[in-house]
Amino acid sequence: MTALTGIAVINVAMEGIDMMKRIHVLGMVVTVLVINASSVSKADDLSKGLMALKRGNAQLAVKFLSKAHSENSESFRANMGLGNAYLMQKNYEKALPYLNKAVSLDPRSIGARANLASTFSALGKPDRAIELYTSIVKEEPDNAEIHNNLAAVYHVKGAIKKAINLYNEAIRLNPHEARYYVNIGKVYEHTGNNERAIELYEKALELNSRSQEALISLGQVYRNKAEYEKAKELFLKTISYYSDSWEAQGELGTVLEVEGLLDQAIYRYFQALKINPKSDKFMEALAMAYAKKGDLDKAISYFRQLINRHPGSARAHGELGVALVQNKDYYTAVGELKIALEKDQENIRYLNSLGIAYLKLEKYELAAGCFEDVLKNNANNEEARLYMGITTYKQNLPGKAEKYLKGVLALSPANADARYYTGMVELKKEKYDAAVAQFTELKSFAPRDPRAWYGLGVTYSRKKNTTKALEYLVKAVELDEKNNEARWELAKIYESTGAKEDAYRQYKKILLIDPEFHLKDVIKDRMEELRQDGIAEDDEWRNY
Repeated sequence: MTALTGIAVINVAMEGIDMMKRIHVLGMVVTVLVINASSVSKADDLSKGLMALKRGNAQLAVKFLSKAHSENSESFRANMGLGNAYLMQKNYEKALPYLNKAVSLDPRSIGARANLASTFSALGKPDRAIELYTSIVKEEPDNAEIHNNLAAVYHVKGAIKKAINLYNEAIRLNPHEARYYVNIGKVYEHTGNNERAIELYEKALELNSRSQEALISLGQVYRNKAEYEKAKELFLKTISYYSDSWEAQGELGTVLEVEGLLDQAIYRYFQALKINPKSDKFMEALAMAYAKKGDLDKAISYFRQLINRHPGSARAHGELGVALVQNKDYYTAVGELKIALEKDQENIRYLNSLGIAYLKLEKYELAAGCFEDVLKNNANNEEARLYMGITTYKQNLPGKAEKYLKGVLALSPANADARYYTGMVELKKEKYDAAVAQFTELKSFAPRDPRAWYGLGVTYSRKKNTTKALEYLVKAVELDEKNNEARWELAKIYESTGAKEDAYRQYKKILLIDPEFHLKDVIKDRMEELRQDGIAEDDEWRNY
C-alpha cells in the first residue's frame, strides 16, 4: 500500500457540524466531523460527550458517549459521536460499527459517510471508501476537500491517473490550498517524477511558506536525489518553525545516517521519539543505527520494543534475529528468524542470517538448506555463496567448498573470509604451496588478520618447516590472544622441538581462555604427562 503524507481534509458544510478535528490515517489527514452539542441539554451524557469531543478529549468523550449509547442505541448523535471519538483515537475497528450505524440511521448525512469512508481507508478497504466518497462528490461536486480525499484513496489503491485528475480538480476548485499541491506532488514523487514533485512542493510553499508538509516533502525529495545539504536545510527550517515536528527530526536523522554521521543521526532519532514515542518508523531507524554502530545490546532492546507493539511483524522479528546473530546469540536468533520467515519465506537477508546461525551452531545440514534456498532465488548472492563454501568446508566436502569460495573470489578478490577458507581447502587437500599462496595473498591486504598468520603457520607445520611455522603461529597468537587453534598448533610444535615448558604454558593458556575447548581432554593428558616429566611439578593446575 502506498504511503501518503498529509493528504485530504474533509471540509463539508452541513447543518449540525461546528468543528473538525484532523487526524492521520494511513498518511492521510482525515477530518472527524463533530456534531454540534449546543442544542442538547448540558446535563446529560450525550452533551458531555460531545463537548469533550469538541475539546479534543477523545478518551473522556468515549466515556460519556458510551453511556449515552447504552441508553439509546438508536441515537444518530450517540453513534456518530462515539464513532468519531474512536476515529480520533485511531481505533478504527471500534469506530466502524458506530459510524456504520450512524449512516444507516441517516443515509443523507455527509459527515457520517465521510468519516465512515475515512475509517474504511484506514482499515485497508479502499473500495468501500471510494464508494462513499463518490456518492458525496455527486451531491457536492464543488467541494474541493471531498475530491482531495477521494484522490488520496485512489492513490493508495494505485490508480494514479484517477488520483491526479481528482487532485487537479481539487486545485481547480480551490487553487489557494497549499496542501493540494503537496498531495499531488506525492503522486508524482511516487511515480519517479521528482522534478514535477519539486515544482508542486515549491508551489505549496509559495502559498504557505511555513507549510510543514511541503517543507518535509521537499526535503525528502532532495534526500532521495542525494542533495543532502538542501534536504538538511529544509528539515532544520521545519524544526525552527515547529519544535514538535518529530517527522522533521527523524528525516534529518536519515540524512545524517546516509552521510555516515551515526551519532548525530541517533540524536535526531531520539528527538523524534521523544516527541512521538509511538513512531515505529524512527524506533526502527534508531535500532538499525545502533546495529550499524555495533551497539548491539541497544539495537536488540529497541527491536524487542517493536515486537511488543507488533508481535506479528516479520520485519521486527527478522531484524532482531539479524542483530542477535551479530551479537553471537545464535540460539535466540534462530527462533526470531524462523518466526520472520514463516511470514516472509523468501527474505534473503533473514535466510542468510538463519544459515549463519545454524553454521555457528554446527548444524551444517540446516545451514546448507538456508543458503541453497537463497541461491535458488539469487544464484549470484555473494553472502550465500561464501557461507555455502564455509559450510561445505565444515562438512568435509572440499570440492564443493572450493567451487563456492572461488566463485566469491572471482567477484571480490579481497574478500578475507573467502580467501582464508580457500586456503584451508587447499590445506585439507594437502596442496601446501597453493595454501601458502592463498594465505600470503590474505596477509598482503589484511596484514593484521590473525587467520592469515595462523594459516601460514599450520601449512608450514605440515610441510615440516618448524622455523617458519613457529614464526607465523607466534604472530597469530600475538594478533589474537584468544586464538586457541593457533595456540594448540604452537604448543604441539614447542613440545615436538623439546621446548616443553613453552608447550605447557600454551596448553595452560588454552584452558584459561576456554575451559570447554574441544580438545580439553587431550590437553589435560598432555599437561599431566609434562608434569610427570618434571615440568611445573607444583603447578596448581594439576587437578584442573
